[in-house]
Amino acid sequence: MRICTQRFARAALLVILAVMVTLGCSKAQAPKPTSGSAEETKVTFSVYQLPLGKPQAVIASGQEFFKDSKYVGSKSCQSCHEKQYDEWQKTWHAKMARPASPDIIVADFNNVTLEYKNLKVEKPDGQPGKPITVSLRLENRDGRYNYTLIDKDNESNNQTYEVIEVLGGNWDQHFDVKVGDQMYPAPMRWSVADKSWLASGFRADEWFVDDGTSDGRPRRPNELKKGRTADAKCRGCHETGYQVSFDKESKKWKGTSLELGIGCERCHGPGSKHVQTEGAAGTIVHGIKDLTALQQDQMCAQCHGRNTNKKEKDLAFQVGFLPGDVDMSKRASFWSYDEMDPERNKYFWPSNWARRNRQQWQDFTKSKHFWKTDMSCLTCHTFHGEQVGRQLRVSPAQICANCHNQKGLAALPNYEVFAGSPMAQVGVTCVDCHMPKIGWRTNPTLANPKTHWDVTSHTFMVSKPQYTTEYGQRSSCDQCHGSDGKATLKLDTAAQDTMLKTRQAEIRGRIEKANTNLAMVRGLLASRPSAEIQAKVDRAAARVDTLIMDGSQGFHNYSKAVSWLDEADALLSEASRALGK
Repeated sequence: MRICTQRFARAALLVILAVMVTLGCSKAQAPKPTSGSAEETKVTFSVYQLPLGKPQAVIASGQEFFKDSKYVGSKSCQSCHEKQYDEWQKTWHAKMARPASPDIIVADFNNVTLEYKNLKVEKPDGQPGKPITVSLRLENRDGRYNYTLIDKDNESNNQTYEVIEVLGGNWDQHFDVKVGDQMYPAPMRWSVADKSWLASGFRADEWFVDDGTSDGRPRRPNELKKGRTADAKCRGCHETGYQVSFDKESKKWKGTSLELGIGCERCHGPGSKHVQTEGAAGTIVHGIKDLTALQQDQMCAQCHGRNTNKKEKDLAFQVGFLPGDVDMSKRASFWSYDEMDPERNKYFWPSNWARRNRQQWQDFTKSKHFWKTDMSCLTCHTFHGEQVGRQLRVSPAQICANCHNQKGLAALPNYEVFAGSPMAQVGVTCVDCHMPKIGWRTNPTLANPKTHWDVTSHTFMVSKPQYTTEYGQRSSCDQCHGSDGKATLKLDTAAQDTMLKTRQAEIRGRIEKANTNLAMVRGLLASRPSAEIQAKVDRAAARVDTLIMDGSQGFHNYSKAVSWLDEADALLSEASRALGK
């Protein structure tokens, strides 16, 4: 549970935001360096009032609030909320699962043969088999997309399946096929960015058995693993109104849903009562107006937190959660780094930060934004309405600077210090260092064998070079200064670490020295008051205090920190001489 006593005062919110200075958030608006001048760079930006979670719940429990409501589908919302419906349909939430069709599938199915090498498949009895190389043939038959698992020794063992549904498509396209009365995730995935198939496929080993031949044999439909169906692993997060149950006789998980994709009711709750009462108040949830930050976060954690169902270990998602609930910890066992569990291990760095996608919940719970404020996922992200980039309310730079300036909610001078820095000059923003791309969702592809680094961290902490040394974790610096980075200056991990620690140690030492001199001059000033000297001391103290409050120990803007400390030292020297010391 959040530490409520540490949250920002809600009553001051509107006042604070009303007096915020304005921030230029595009790279083109980055302010010019001050060439060592002690004066702050003057910048302006547009105020945007970011929504924060309510400090107290309006709805205590989704289970109680929606106890008599049923799912009716997003189409039922369209007539009254046409604008929001149209906006939502343009988002990737609405497209998380769609029927397969030529206008949706962008992957290459035109008589393509994929080969996956050295797969560790099982023997028919479930024991480990030898590594083998398997092949798939993909075909587009007049708008119907098939793949065939090939047995090179005996083509009568070949197995052909038709793609029924397409999952996602923003990053990768995934495909589900129907096997009997169940859905299974196909053994291949397509990278949209690379326009290429993933080199390793997706659990292709589970579609073959080691029967003693050189290339193995495709599993027959009745031999496919019953616990690996899309019903048990995928559909709970890609569909709305999904219900799943275990059939004891067939020993299969069987699921049904009202709607493909993440529909309105996934976030607003089952809408039957709302529709029946023609939109009466108290029949549906408004995420920002009705829910606390924790309720908002847990609503997103349904899918944006890799987990196993707490009661049913076969299921890779919780079941039954409704907007307004706060019992995700009882419904889901969220994954974390565990050196004894290789399967989970590969999804997290040893620091326990996410190294793969769909783990924003795990990251965010480590953040001060989660524990000490009323910020939530909805503070930065929107699900219909005006959007920037990845469903952000405004640009990343503006989101951060709205609070992280001297007059903002955080009341910290991070923006003022960073303005004019060399990093700001080339378009680097807060998120580049505090939300670094240290994870990936897209595996190496046939066109690009490198790590894709397409997942941003949500701890809001800098991934320091020392984490690379300690954990093997990619550092924030590596994005630009690593061997594949765009910066001209290339720095290995040791050089990154040395630069960071050396500069911070220098500024930290100078701040300590300045504070010592401030105490000495203030002592002299107490016995010999002077308004002129007091003004100089106050100016010096303001420079030092701003750097202390910034918290980066000069790293946000090393040249500005040096300049301000030079100014503080000069002012204190003048004051000391004037006081006869």
